[in-house]
Amino acid sequence: MKYLILLLSTLIGSSSIAQISVTKSWSGNISVDNGNGNPPSVSFVSNVDFPAGMIIESISVSVSFNKVDNTCANPGGGNPFNEEIRFQLRGPGALPTSNRRLINFNDFTSTTNGGSVTMSFENNTALPSFPQTGTFDANQSLAAYEQESPFGSWFVRARDNEEDDPLCYTGYSITIVGNWPLPVTLVNFIVERKNKNNVLLTWETASEINNDYFVVERSIDGLSWNQLDSIEGSGTTNEKQTYSYTDATASSNLFYYRLHQVDFNGENEYSKILLVDAMESEIISGKPKFSILQNPVNNGQLNFYIGYAYNVNYIQIMDITGRIIEAKPYQTENKESIETMTVSNLKPGVYSLVLEDNNHARQSKQFVVR
Repeated sequence: MKYLILLLSTLIGSSSIAQISVTKSWSGNISVDNGNGNPPSVSFVSNVDFPAGMIIESISVSVSFNKVDNTCANPGGGNPFNEEIRFQLRGPGALPTSNRRLINFNDFTSTTNGGSVTMSFENNTALPSFPQTGTFDANQSLAAYEQESPFGSWFVRARDNEEDDPLCYTGYSITIVGNWPLPVTLVNFIVERKNKNNVLLTWETASEINNDYFVVERSIDGLSWNQLDSIEGSGTTNEKQTYSYTDATASSNLFYYRLHQVDFNGENEYSKILLVDAMESEIISGKPKFSILQNPVNNGQLNFYIGYAYNVNYIQIMDITGRIIEAKPYQTENKESIETMTVSNLKPGVYSLVLEDNNHARQSKQFVVR
C-alpha cells in the first residue's frame, strides 16, 4: 500500500488508529481574466491512496498565484484589483458539500501587489487585506468535508471577474488526512503458568475489524508450532474485548506461545511470541536448579548459578521474540557451580537463558542487558 502512515500500531500495540496523510498537487501556468481557470484535477483512489472505506479526518489546501496589471507574460506597473479573485475547492460530485470557497470576491480590500504568493487554508487566521504567503482560514469552512469519503476527483477552480488585470494561477495542493482503525489491535497478551499442567493465556483487543477467530499455538523450541485451539473473534467492534484460554496439557516444561489472528476474508497476523518457564517448584535440596546472578548484566558477563544434581547438557540464549541468539552443548559435573557466559555482543534488551537437562526438559530465566 502506498500510504503515508503517520502513526501505526502493529498487532501488538497501544493504539487502534493509523493516521494516514496523502497530498496531491498540480503546477503549471493559467492566465485567468474575466472567466474561470480550471486546472487538471487530482484523484484520491481507494486501495491505492487510502484503504477502502476510509473517511476524511481533516483537509487542507494551498494555492499559488499572482494578481498582476496588464498580462501574466508582461506584467505592468499598476496595482491589481485583488477584489476580483475567487478560489473554490471542488470535490467529488457525490459529496453533499462538494464545493467550498477558499477566497471569495471582495475578500481582499486592498490593491497592493503582493507578488507571487502561496496561500494555505487550514486554520482560523483571518484573510489579510491583499494576497500574502501564509496559512489562513478559508472563506467557507473545510470542516464540511470531515467524515466524508475522499475518493474521486478534486481540483481548485480560480475565477477572475474583470478584464485587463489577470489572475496568474500557477498551482494547488490538496492534503487529506484520515484515521483508519487497524484491523485487530491487541493491547495486552499475557501467558502465565498456574500449576504443573496448566498455563493460562489472556489477551485484550482495543478494536477489531472483520475478526473471525484466534488460533492459540504452542511450541517447544520457538520454531515448530502446534495448534491448540481456536477462539471465536468479535467481528467488528470499537469496544475492548477480553479473551482467555487454558492450556491444560502444559507439562512442567518450557513452552512458547503465540496467537494467530484470522479475518473473515482470510487475511491474518501473528502476535509476538511469549515464553513460559517450567515450574519454579523444581527445587533440589532446598535450592533452585538455577538462577541468574547480577541481573541486569554488568560488563558483558552473564553469571548464573547451577544447583547440585541438575544435569544440564545444552544452553541457549534467546531474544524476546524467541529467536535463538546462541546455542551450545554444556556438561555439568554434579555439583553446585557459578558459570559465566560472555554476552557483550548482545544489544540492550531482554533475553532468556534456557537450560536443557538430560531428559530434554527445559527451564529458562530472563535477564536484561543494558
